[in-house]
Amino acid sequence: MTDRLEETIRSYDTLPQAYARRFAAADMTREQELFAARLPLRNRPVLDAGCGAGRDFRGFRLLGVESIGIDLSAGLLAEAGRCTDSSLIRADMRRLPFRAASFRGVWCCASLPHLTPPQAAVALGEFRRVLTGDGVLFVLVRAGDVAERRAAAAPWRDGSGRWFHPYGRAEMGQLLESAGFAVVHARATSRPGVGRWVGLLAEIAQTAPVFM
Repeated sequence: MTDRLEETIRSYDTLPQAYARRFAAADMTREQELFAARLPLRNRPVLDAGCGAGRDFRGFRLLGVESIGIDLSAGLLAEAGRCTDSSLIRADMRRLPFRAASFRGVWCCASLPHLTPPQAAVALGEFRRVLTGDGVLFVLVRAGDVAERRAAAAPWRDGSGRWFHPYGRAEMGQLLESAGFAVVHARATSRPGVGRWVGLLAEIAQTAPVFM
């Protein structure tokens, strides 16, 4: 891990309950429904890569989707264990401890912004490896906050010690394409105090048309 990523993980480990409360109200219902609707009908789970305190496991359970979670923060995984009986593993998304084609979907919500573009490219390659040929990927990335006049490609550190790299729709789309994916849906959102975020749904490029 880089020093910045280590600092970010330390921040999560220091106050995991506070982070769990802070992000508990974020509603990902629409995104999870779109994701679940495109999942292939296979007897394979989905991977919640960077599952944090486990907020999204409830949505998967309501949709009847089996899920497995990984995160680098032991503190957040402990919080996740309070709200799910899904398997939880402390692991780095750039070195996934799973065989090829183990999952029919990968859900990566708000975790890639903690990685630099080269690191994110490695993680996306791992997602491609562990997905089945007809599998689906969802990523949510932080695009920055215009109000704070942050440079488009400049990483920043927030007051809690977490580092972020902002990813626009075009940059993340290029990274996904380089990793062998085709974007089938993209949606940008912006909320006061939260900043701008971009959610992208992608499939393996050889089977997916591109609708931008």
